[in-house]
Amino acid sequence: MHFGDYVLAFYAGGALCFAAAIIVMFIDPKARPLELKS
Repeated sequence: MHFGDYVLAFYAGGALCFAAAIIVMFIDPKARPLELKS
């Protein structure tokens, strides 16, 4: 793999985790991460 492939995989994984966190937040508002509490 080239270095660019690792970068793309890293960003894709981060995007999936972010999307999952957003979905969980909408499904269960009490399950928000501590960073998003205000």
